[in-house]
Amino acid sequence: MNSRQLYILFTTLCIGGYSWLFYFFSLGLRADIILCPSKLIFHFSCPGCGTTRACIYLLQGHITKALLLNPNCLIVIAAGCILPILLIHDFVLRRHLLINIYKYTEDKLHRSYFWIPILIFEVVIWIHNLVFGI
Repeated sequence: MNSRQLYILFTTLCIGGYSWLFYFFSLGLRADIILCPSKLIFHFSCPGCGTTRACIYLLQGHITKALLLNPNCLIVIAAGCILPILLIHDFVLRRHLLINIYKYTEDKLHRSYFWIPILIFEVVIWIHNLVFGI
């Protein structure tokens, strides 16, 4: 994937993510929308289930409630804050900081010492979601 395609992908993800959070936030956590293929097909939660609700709780200041629902909300909120800044930075200054960070992260993800802790973290979240029926 070239730089232009990555910028289009990141911009689309950013706009889509903010749109989804805004839509869900406007519903006031009353939505009974299930988009998770795992939950729809197999009727059990995946590690990502509850992330949107957790993000909303975090944005409302209910930190403990958000982290108990799904700790992945920290990653989503951090990415949601950092990604637009990097996109604007690269657009205004004509630099490729976001692409460099992407390539660095992609390189690290090919090393087991980097992705094994992430995998363990996600498995723990998955078990948590299954036990608490999230």
